[in-house]
Amino acid sequence: MKTELESKFELYKTPNWAIESIFKLYNPMGMNVLEPGCDTAPHCEIAKTLGATSTTGVDLRMVGNAMCDNFVNDDFLSMHHMPIFNMVSMNPPFSSSVQFVENALKCITSDGIIVCLQRLNWLSSVSRKEFWERRHLSSVHIFSRRPSFKGGPTDAQEYAYFVFRKRAGQNCILGWI
Repeated sequence: MKTELESKFELYKTPNWAIESIFKLYNPMGMNVLEPGCDTAPHCEIAKTLGATSTTGVDLRMVGNAMCDNFVNDDFLSMHHMPIFNMVSMNPPFSSSVQFVENALKCITSDGIIVCLQRLNWLSSVSRKEFWERRHLSSVHIFSRRPSFKGGPTDAQEYAYFVFRKRAGQNCILGWI
């Protein structure tokens, strides 16, 4: 059962193995990494251990144990003047995932990447059709093992990392992790 805080902010901690699996494909070494909606910043923490130059976490809530070099206590969706990053790695709230990706596209370098953990059914929706047709999606990496976001049993959803680039091609790569 969800707590009030989990329901309000859609908090689901990404398991370390899930983050490590996508960083094997997109290594953050030497990159400036941003994690919007970071909570305790697990993407930043692992990116740093893999050699990221700097890590920045952004969250609405002031999290005392955010494991990043820089923490910004703000609403990522309302930020207009963001530094530019090489990589954005995130597990955003499902209800505002499109807005998180669109804002992230504004703050990555021309060759930067966005890795976004979401349910696989994020691909299907009339309301998101226009978003998908913009062709920023570069690849989708489906989890062959379901992650648990609460440290216990998994739910009945399938998950994937969606990778976006400012200049993605016409074709999207599909893979499994």
